[in-house]
Amino acid sequence: MRATGSARLLLVVISAVVALVVIVAIVIIDPPAQRLRSLDSRRTDDLGSLQRGIELYWNEHKSLPAGLAELVRERELGPLPTDPETGASYEYEPVGESTYRLCANFALDTREEGTRGSSYPDQWAHGSGRQCLERTVNEP
Repeated sequence: MRATGSARLLLVVISAVVALVVIVAIVIIDPPAQRLRSLDSRRTDDLGSLQRGIELYWNEHKSLPAGLAELVRERELGPLPTDPETGASYEYEPVGESTYRLCANFALDTREEGTRGSSYPDQWAHGSGRQCLERTVNEP
């Protein structure tokens, strides 16, 4: 009987240690991934702000701005957002009369899962690394 009680105690202790190791692994491993998701969410929110500024500019001028600095000059946007990790500027390129590209460097690929946590769920799904997303102005 005593051996059975010791075996049970040993099993409980081993189970507790395994559970503790799993919890510690999740705590150590997940925050970096969560941090990357959070940074990418901020990037998509920033691109959404730029898109809104470009739309407002278009509604007033019936043309795309030559550069993002025009959005600040025309008061369509406050200070231009920058990458939350590097401080680098986002890239903008007009590619047609009403079509343009916004580019950013993303940490994660969200094409399969969407951009959960972002204000722009699937609209800004992206691969990892430098990604340029093409947009067309929505004319009223």
